Parts: sequence; C-alpha cells; structure tokens
Amino acid sequence: MVKIKVSEAEGRILDWLACSCVPHASGMMRQIIDRPMSYLGRYSSDAALAWPIMDREKIDIRHRPHPWNDVEATIRGQSPLNAFGPNALVAAMRCWVISIKGDEVKVPSELVVCLEADEEHDVGARPRN
Repeated sequence: MVKIKVSEAEGRILDWLACSCVPHASGMMRQIIDRPMSYLGRYSSDAALAWPIMDREKIDIRHRPHPWNDVEATIRGQSPLNAFGPNALVAAMRCWVISIKGDEVKVPSELVVCLEADEEHDVGARPRN
C-alpha cells in the first residue's frame, strides 16, 4: 500500500480518488487495477463530472492572486474545509475527497503504477502542473 496525500494529488490519481468517493463506484474500484483506465472519469479536468459534485456539496471556489496564484476550494459546514489547487476543478476534487477520506489515503501500490502509466500514455491527458 502507498499513502497518497490528497492535498497534493493530481491527474489520474486524483481522478481515481474522486471516483472512489462516488457511492455507486465503490464496488468497481478494485477491478480498475486490471482494466484500461480509459473509462475512469476525469473528475479533475472534466467540468461535466466535477460541477454537479461541487454544486451538490456546496463547494465554494475562490481564486487567490499573487503571491499564491492558485485556487481555494471550501466546503461550508460545521467545520469548513479548504483545499488548494492550480485550477477550480483540481482544488474542488481535492477538497471533496479530503472531506470524505481525509488527507492521507492508502491505495494499492500497483494501482498507483497503473494510473501513472495510463497518464503518461494517454494522448488526451493534460500536462502536469
């Protein structure tokens, strides 16, 4: 097992973490290790997947100018929770995953290798920040 710090997660690893928080997806998460990653939702880069979650969970977005030059996502509640990222979708998905699983999540090491390889070979993948 590998510990992933959600506040630093990005790309396909963040997408997997977000997908693991979707209620109907929990049963298929282990199967993803043995299959192509192409059907794994791109929660950290696809607004069609992320915005409904952001709306339902009432995640607020605030762009922070210099010196931070990043985006802050906040879930309002009894204990407000913040997360940061290079853009609104990454910040929001980090915030959402942290609210459910905490900032450190253990995932199978073979999954991390598989997700990183998928991102490197994916023609449609966005560049790393």
